[in-house]
Amino acid sequence: TLTEMFSLMERQGSGEKGILLASGYANIFYVRDVFGALRAVGCRWDGGGWFVFADSVEYPSRWHGGRRVFSRNS
Repeated sequence: TLTEMFSLMERQGSGEKGILLASGYANIFYVRDVFGALRAVGCRWDGGGWFVFADSVEYPSRWHGGRRVFSRNS
């Protein structure tokens, strides 16, 4: 969820090592929006803070190697 993603970002608020990649590579979460549509939401450390972005899964961007993807079993 977005709550989980932002909680992880807060724990690594200065870009320190942790569950999220803080190397400039994306951390990708698949999240449903308020209408139930699935979105790829990501965050990456950009030197001075976290950069957050969202992408459609209907017209996805290409993810290159080195990214970390988070998923849920439910």
